[in-house]
Amino acid sequence: MKAAGVTPFGITGGDSWTGQIGFISAVTDTVADGGAEAVNDGTASFTDAPFVEAAAVNPERVSKQWVNDDYLTALYADVPQKLQDGNFAMYPMASWLSASFTDASNIGFFTYPSSSGKVQWQSSNNASVQLPKTGDSAKEAAARDFVNYLTVGDGYKALIAASGEPSIIEGVDDPAAITPLAKAAADAFAAGGVASLDQQLLYSPSERATLLGSVLAGTLTPKEFGAQYQDAFDKLKALQGN
Repeated sequence: MKAAGVTPFGITGGDSWTGQIGFISAVTDTVADGGAEAVNDGTASFTDAPFVEAAAVNPERVSKQWVNDDYLTALYADVPQKLQDGNFAMYPMASWLSASFTDASNIGFFTYPSSSGKVQWQSSNNASVQLPKTGDSAKEAAARDFVNYLTVGDGYKALIAASGEPSIIEGVDDPAAITPLAKAAADAFAAGGVASLDQQLLYSPSERATLLGSVLAGTLTPKEFGAQYQDAFDKLKALQGN
């Protein structure tokens, strides 16, 4: 593939947060089997094999020369075009990437490396709505009514028709303009969606992206990642009195 000018796996180390997606996706089956709950109650640890092996996924791809040469500095913003142009064959990322394509006719979405077929879902700030506290009760009520209208009311159909996103409300059909890529992601979610690792963990240390970046750069081993991330988790747990 590389001889033909196609990189099997794209890695964007210039945006360290993206390295977490490969790690999270690699523990999908573990999460589906209760792995996050086990970490929460102390019967499992990030030093256990499934998490250490997940931290090794990207470095292994580097060692096999399956990735782009600029994997340490490449940027997320450049990925949609690289996928569209066929420069990257695959790129581990959540389905929110689908909104970034100008032409998704040659783009697919599939569960990988989940052997169970499960996928993880996660709410995010991209889907949150924050309303200011103004002191004007009438305006605050009107703002809440508008949000309800768009998210759970009659306006929801207009919203998804405009965005081309699949419906997540029972009884409301997908819009006619839904893209095949968005439909594939929605179907995967419907067939086996589980709350993500981060949705289930009681504590979410902020160090993960930095630690995984160090693993990618070769300055930290996957086992050292597991130990340091577990230590950060335990410190948050102690800080909150548990």
